[in-house]
Amino acid sequence: DTVAQFTLGTECRDPRTRDFPQNVIRYVKSNAAIAANAALTRDVADETNEPHAVAATTATGQPLEGIAHVAIASGSFGWVTIKGKAQNSVTAAVATGVGLGSTATAGRLTTVATQGAETIASQQNCRITTIDSSAGSGVVDVVINM
Repeated sequence: DTVAQFTLGTECRDPRTRDFPQNVIRYVKSNAAIAANAALTRDVADETNEPHAVAATTATGQPLEGIAHVAIASGSFGWVTIKGKAQNSVTAAVATGVGLGSTATAGRLTTVATQGAETIASQQNCRITTIDSSAGSGVVDVVINM
């Protein structure tokens, strides 16, 4: 949406029960172009719309806010998954059942260590874990827990 159709931060169950049963989605504003399957972080520079202004992750150790199912243009509004099953773009091969954290590649995640500052930061808001594996960079199924 180029104009907000709902109050920012509105949360509900995803009505697409066939593809995304029991997912929780949130209405947000994108402050930068977001690709489909991109991991998101808050845009804390947006004093007007925070905490519901988001951008694709762009550095290691950023707190994760959810994943966009579709591309959202900069300055536009849309729904993102904050809990449930989704797909995310990863930068390298990942195993099943591993935690993911942000990278310097916009919206793409990678495996995080089990301890350390980056893991703690990336899992402050929600935890994203793989539910399948990938042989290299690409899209992988994940589950998001709040």
